[in-house]
Amino acid sequence: MGMRAQRSTPGQDMTSESALRRKLSTPPRAEALPRLTPERVWRRAFEFGLGRQPGVAVRIAAAERGLVHPPEVAAMVEAGDLALLLDGPDGYGAAIVPRGVLAGLIERQTLGRLLSRPVPDRAVTAVDAALVADPFDGVLAAQETLAAELSGAGIAAGFRYAAPVADPQTLPLSLADAPHDLWRFDLALGEGTARSGVVRLILPRPAPAPAAASSAASHWAGRLEARVLDGRIALDAVLYRTEMEVARLRALAVGDTIRLTRRDLDGVAICAAGGVQVATARLGRAGGVKAVKIGAPVSEIFTLASDPAPDAPASLPDAGEAPP
Repeated sequence: MGMRAQRSTPGQDMTSESALRRKLSTPPRAEALPRLTPERVWRRAFEFGLGRQPGVAVRIAAAERGLVHPPEVAAMVEAGDLALLLDGPDGYGAAIVPRGVLAGLIERQTLGRLLSRPVPDRAVTAVDAALVADPFDGVLAAQETLAAELSGAGIAAGFRYAAPVADPQTLPLSLADAPHDLWRFDLALGEGTARSGVVRLILPRPAPAPAAASSAASHWAGRLEARVLDGRIALDAVLYRTEMEVARLRALAVGDTIRLTRRDLDGVAICAAGGVQVATARLGRAGGVKAVKIGAPVSEIFTLASDPAPDAPASLPDAGEAPP
């Protein structure tokens, strides 16, 4: 049976058709993107970092920033938590991974899935720290990239995993004696599991931007500085020095050990020719390899005068000629 087309008559209601045409002809409104904040930076860093490696869904119910002093940090580490030392451009920081999140990260990497049974009550091992190192470095790397878009927001960035902390009571000794930012993330892995908890990050506050150098330096002093700084000098990073008897030295054999203290590992001397110490440094890691981070200079033997001499010549002196 055929269908007859109905012809619209004058006065017929065209409201529905007109509304549909208006919707089709009106371009969609652009939705405003959410403003990037330090809290949102950390949320995205956890979602991206743990989403890639070890590939687990992350939900953050809350992200808060507070203030903490180093002596208060040790009490934040509970039984079964993993404490990590972080190394960054502004000094050492720390991360405290609750046992629920720790169990989820380990299960995902070793079993390929999250378990639904209760989290076992056990002591943290060095293997646990090794399995968590890469995922946390992924989170910190993502945070560093996103934080670059927040210049002037006062958010610390550029940190990486340094070492596990066996005794939480020693953790405050590695932190600078100053207030630190305390980030708290109520974090859950997967859906419907007990792999959750509050992850804490203790990070030093970023150092203020250095003041602009004075523009009053003379042309002669600038050229002299450039000439001196073009010179090359050999540097040695000395981790440890010791003395022993000649007889003991001759008795050393393959497999013998020379013990170093924790203090020896924390201090590295940067020495120039002749064993002259010109700076101090800290032993750490950068880009996945061992490195040393230069600290405050201990000598001013290479410091050049910033103020020009009253009658400085316009050109460099000849070899052997002393400046006035």
